[in-house]
Amino acid sequence: MLYLSVKQKIENMIEDGILKEGDKLPSEPILAKELNVSRSTLREAIKLLQIQGLLISKNGIGTYVQKNRALMSNSLNLLQGTNSMIEHSGIKPAEAEVNIYELDMIEEWKEKLNCDGKAIIIERIRKSNEIKAAYTFNIFPHNIAKDFFKDGISGSLLSFLKEKMNINISYAFSEICIPNDSEVFYKKAVSQLGEKTILLKQLHFDINDLPIFYSYDYMDNNYVKFYVKRDNNY
Repeated sequence: MLYLSVKQKIENMIEDGILKEGDKLPSEPILAKELNVSRSTLREAIKLLQIQGLLISKNGIGTYVQKNRALMSNSLNLLQGTNSMIEHSGIKPAEAEVNIYELDMIEEWKEKLNCDGKAIIIERIRKSNEIKAAYTFNIFPHNIAKDFFKDGISGSLLSFLKEKMNINISYAFSEICIPNDSEVFYKKAVSQLGEKTILLKQLHFDINDLPIFYSYDYMDNNYVKFYVKRDNNY
């Protein structure tokens, strides 16, 4: 869709420093002409960037690049890793800690992944500057993980799967949950992120509709927000 391309162009202008934090965007007619799009298309792009937290509009004054972009707003319609969520907010992501270990499958994992036996867990704390924004646990069946993670992992898990394991993740079913102390990773997550935490449980499938891994993505709700675009189409 054209407005998504326009949104990306404005993001690039911010990333490249053409538009800096606190800068006022050119007026709607001027910016639409500069980007060679209609004003309605430009409005759709700006609306998404406002939801994402990159832009802020002030009534009667104009639209500005957000000064403090510590808020990470993400669309649940888009399959993306935790690093991408942070990057799309305009913040440079980093990993505070990575642990990879083996656990016995619990009933929930057996049901989701349609297997039993051992599981390989990739446990990562994700930071935004000095803020611990997310604590993620990726659960792989041992017969899929094999020895691929023996030397560790950094960066995008989805890219690692594609480049190192020849696995293309096509889609995921995601569930937003209120964390509770019956979950195996709950105490670890809350000890690092605090009580104001949301949990995204996700089951990821490859292009052949086979479940590849299950994840518990704990997010600090002070910094990470999700949104869904709802259309009035009948």
